[in-house]
Amino acid sequence: MESIYITFTMDVERIGEKSPPGGPKSWGISKNSIESYERLLRKYEYPVTFFITPNAGEKHAELFKNLNRQGNECGLHLHPKAWNDNYKNPEEYHPIGFYNYKQQTEMLKNAKTQLQAALGIEPKSFRAGNFSANDDTYKALLENDIDCGSTSLPGRYIPRWNAKWRNKRHDVHKCNIINRLISGNMDFVDVPLTSKTGLFGILSRNGDTRFERVKSKEEVKYIIEAIDYTLNWQIKNKSTINHICLFTHNVYDYSPNPSGFERYKGDILQNFLDRLPLIEKKYDCKIVGETISGIRKLFLREQT
Repeated sequence: MESIYITFTMDVERIGEKSPPGGPKSWGISKNSIESYERLLRKYEYPVTFFITPNAGEKHAELFKNLNRQGNECGLHLHPKAWNDNYKNPEEYHPIGFYNYKQQTEMLKNAKTQLQAALGIEPKSFRAGNFSANDDTYKALLENDIDCGSTSLPGRYIPRWNAKWRNKRHDVHKCNIINRLISGNMDFVDVPLTSKTGLFGILSRNGDTRFERVKSKEEVKYIIEAIDYTLNWQIKNKSTINHICLFTHNVYDYSPNPSGFERYKGDILQNFLDRLPLIEKKYDCKIVGETISGIRKLFLREQT
């Protein structure tokens, strides 16, 4: 039986008052979101890849050290506007895709060093705020010994964030040194977010699979629709491995609560997890949880 790998991710933002792009109202809400998300997924033996901003890593250092020991991954997340004191003058800073190779390399070096110092863990994976990137981003990441990530959102096209992912591949692949939209031979492996642009306006601007956009158990079907689209694309294109990548932010409570789907997403996530056996039956597969770095290792092994 074939395996379909699934990765659950969370972008861990700084609190909103110091994060112009957005964030939790308090560190208490952030901690509860992180713990409740991981706790529910651990019941199903699905590890989480946390993409952590350096300042959030400093605040939650002991929490992430413990979560990492339990098999979860601690990767790097970066919004330049929300980093250190930059929030005081946000108009002076931009998403990472607006910076050149030298600037990105230096920025990533400092952000990685800061997060690693806080956690005592070297981050090897990355996701930029807003999924921003340009054709220098993968080179800058490799220069800092970050060799994988979930950096792309196929279908997203938002120029003000330099998040331009039209025609991006929907599968795990090695990146290209001169064109971020196609595969290549770089050591950096990208794990795109599962998405379907035809769901525009239902889940988000580009049909990405973030649980916070789902407002009822009925709407979980749209995440399943995006998964079907992505898996069929991968099967048609004979991808090296078949993969699902989902995400959320550290803003929502993933504890069970049937009365408040705006803030409480535990029942939404549970409903999704209850549907996974149907996907296994449909594709005659076993769904296996893995981190982003784990996916890189599996992908490279299958290529040999």
